[in-house]
Amino acid sequence: MMKKLSDKEDEFCKMVVWESFTPRAAYAIVWNPGDDASASAGASRKMREPHIQEELKRLRAELDDGYALSAKEKRRFLAKLVRGEVGVDLGLFDSVPTVQEVMTAIKIDNEMAGHNAPSEVNVGGPTLAEAIFGLLGDQSLKVGGNSETVTDGE
Repeated sequence: MMKKLSDKEDEFCKMVVWESFTPRAAYAIVWNPGDDASASAGASRKMREPHIQEELKRLRAELDDGYALSAKEKRRFLAKLVRGEVGVDLGLFDSVPTVQEVMTAIKIDNEMAGHNAPSEVNVGGPTLAEAIFGLLGDQSLKVGGNSETVTDGE
């Protein structure tokens, strides 16, 4: 039987999983150790405790089960998009997202969920932000695929 979590340990685990805080940041908020070195040491110690590891694993599974898009949901959404059954309500009018925007969103969700994790890790590879901008190319971020060109007075 695992050790019962204290209220602070429960809060720490939820901050790490639900709010994506780093363990050091969550530890600093929950226990307020006063300096970064103490927060880092405390977080490292907490992350090694078996009951904390078990709770983090339980919360991640709960989050995946309840909130993450399944592969089936993503494929259904993509099929609806391709069929023109899905649009984006911008408040003034409905705008169908571009294929590039939809593919970018699905790629990001896949990366976050680990659905397309590589068999090898490229430590020198691009960050998630660099990958997103790489997908978008030199286009500015836009909604619905519309863009404007600005010239120097010509």
